[in-house]
Parts: sequence; C-alpha cells; structure tokens
Amino acid sequence: MKQNRSLLTDDRPVQCPVECPVCHHQGGVFPACFRKMRFPADTAVDWAANKSNHVLFLPKGALHIGLGRDNIHLQAGQCIFLARNTSPEIRTVRASEIVLLDFTNRISLGGHDCLTQIVAGLDSADSRCLPVLDMSEGVAALLGELRPIGSPCYHMLKEYELYMLLTNDYTRDELARFFAPMLHATDDFRTFVINNYVEGDTLDDIAQKANLSKNYFAQRFKQHFGMTPHHWLVKQKVRKLLQMVASGCSDTKVIVEKLGFKNQVGLYLFCRRNLDCTFTELTRKITSDIAKKTACEAGGGF
Repeated sequence: MKQNRSLLTDDRPVQCPVECPVCHHQGGVFPACFRKMRFPADTAVDWAANKSNHVLFLPKGALHIGLGRDNIHLQAGQCIFLARNTSPEIRTVRASEIVLLDFTNRISLGGHDCLTQIVAGLDSADSRCLPVLDMSEGVAALLGELRPIGSPCYHMLKEYELYMLLTNDYTRDELARFFAPMLHATDDFRTFVINNYVEGDTLDDIAQKANLSKNYFAQRFKQHFGMTPHHWLVKQKVRKLLQMVASGCSDTKVIVEKLGFKNQVGLYLFCRRNLDCTFTELTRKITSDIAKKTACEAGGGF
C-alpha cells in the first residue's frame, strides 16, 4: 500500500528490548505488523498486492472500496478483511485514519491454527458475505494504544491480544464470515488443505470442504503435494498418534475418538501397518525415540 509515512513502523533498524529470535530472524519477513496511516479526503490509496493477509481498521473517516464486483462504503468504526493477493481499489471519502494489520496465513496459539478452527464448518452461502465488522470498544481501545515500537515481537503480541478480543467480543459465526475469504481452495489449494484439515478427516471430508468432486480433488492434491491424499492423511495420522503417545496419552479410547479410528482394533492394525509395532510396544518406547520418529514423519506433513 502506498501511503504517507507510517506512524507505527519506519525504516529504522529492528529494536527489540529482549533480543528475541523472532526479531532477529534473517530475511526481514515477520508474522505480523501494524501500520497506522492518515490520508486527506478524496485520495486514492494505492494497494500493492503481496503475500500477507490484511485487516483494515478505520477509526476515523470514510472509505470507498472496490473489491471485485462489490462496492463497499466503509464507515468510521468498521473494519474489513482483505485476503492476500487481492487488489482492492480504495479511495478516501473524507479525511481518514487507517490502521492496517499485515499478517501471515496463520495466527497460531499453543500450536493450534486459530483461524482454521473458527472458519471450519462455515456454510458455503455464509462464506460469500462481505468481510466487514463493526469494531468493538475493546478493539478500538487496542488500536488507540498501539505504540511506534520497532520490534516485531511487539506486533505479534498485539496480534495475539487482538485475536483474544475478537473471540471475546464477536460470535464464532461473525468471525467465520469475516475471515472466510482467506480459505478458498481456488486461491491457494495447498494452504486451503492445510488450514482445513482436522484429525479424523477423510478424503471425502476435505473434498467436500473444498466444494470439489473427490476425483478432481485427488488430482489437484497430487499436483500440489506430490503424493496421494490417502498417503498424506496416513502420514498426518501417524504424526498425531506419535505426538499423543509422546505427551503421555495411552488411553486407546481417547486416541480412537481423537484420530477417527472406527474402534480399538483399527488402531492396533494401523500401528502394525505403519509403525511396524503393536500399540503396546509403541507406548513402551522412551520419549526421545518417539520424538525422533515424530521429526522424521513430519517431513511429509505441513
């Protein structure tokens, strides 16, 4: 986005008070960045498409946004989600203050992809709704408190704080409709599969989420992943099984339910076929051995 100088970030070197590894990551591409900008009335906001997703918050002013076939009049106190690789035409109607959050395809907390969990199960009709929300008081307060700190970890912490406010102030359906544009299979097939897969899913389940026939989905899957969906799903189940056992879970009923086995016999046969051992033998292995297997199996995963 072409704009006057950002009020939150600038071209100074990264300044991290704790010298964390996130801020000193080579390459200068960070998971989250807030930018605050001001524009006079009747000004075009030139949008530079990139690989980040964006949430555009409008604390003050008014914007006209052309997004595909949709013409959106964004009022002060509203926000809009703009998926990566989109090219909206944005123009100020009045003098406006914009806060823009650029973030990667995931917001992960505790090892879980938060946005995937929110959007999973969204009805296809709902996914066509415009991704616009009225800002809650909590969100508006967070944006007003943002400081011009040149530290990527600061922006990541504020992103997590924003996510927690969103889940507290809005319903699951509201957030699912808001973030739905980032999870279209036609935009990025590989990302769509990874973001929508949950333990226990079958080929039919994922193909249905993508709104594609099973055969066509399988063809595209092999093109993008270099293996059949069945092979990939088995590798994900092996990886998750090893993680559960390594964390101390040996309750076969819990594992069967979590990983989508039909019964305990199915779990035992799966171990024999894919791990060359019985489930009992697997649980007796020391944690370090399982950790090594987990790292090996993850090579064909996400």
